[in-house]
Amino acid sequence: MPQGSKAAAEIVIETLDALIDDVLDLLDATVNDYWQKWRAKNRYLESIEIKEGKYLRGSIAPRKYQVKNKFYIEWYVYGPGRYGGRSRSWGKRITPKLGPRYYTDQFVSRAQDWELAMIEITEEKVRPLRYTYEALRKSKVTIERAIRNIDV
Repeated sequence: MPQGSKAAAEIVIETLDALIDDVLDLLDATVNDYWQKWRAKNRYLESIEIKEGKYLRGSIAPRKYQVKNKFYIEWYVYGPGRYGGRSRSWGKRITPKLGPRYYTDQFVSRAQDWELAMIEITEEKVRPLRYTYEALRKSKVTIERAIRNIDV
C-alpha cells in the first residue's frame, strides 16, 4: 500500500475510533439514566410493599459489558434472591431476538407495568445506537484488515 494511502486509512481509523467513543458515551448515558430512575422507583416501591404485602419492585435492567474489544448492551433480570450463604447473582440474561434486537413481548411476562414503559423508552434509544456501534466497529475492523493484508 502506498505510504499516502496508509496514512489516509489511519486517519479514517482515528475518526472511526472517535465516533465509536461518542456512541459508547451515549449508550453509557442512556443506561445510567435508566438505572438512576429504576433504583429511585424501586426504593419508593419498597416502602409501599410493606403496607400492601405484595412485590411491586422492578427486576429488569440493562447491562453494558465488554468481551475482548467489543461492547454489548443487553437486558438482565435481577429478581429477588435468597439470603444466607449463597453468592450474589449477576442476573439472568434475556436473549435478544434476531441479532442485537429486543421486542416488547420479551419483557411483558417478567416486568411490572411501570417498568415495561421504562424499558420500551430506553430500548428505543439504545437500539439505533447499538446498530450504529456495530456498523462503525465492522467498518474499523475491515479497514484494519485491509491495511494488514496489503502490507504483507
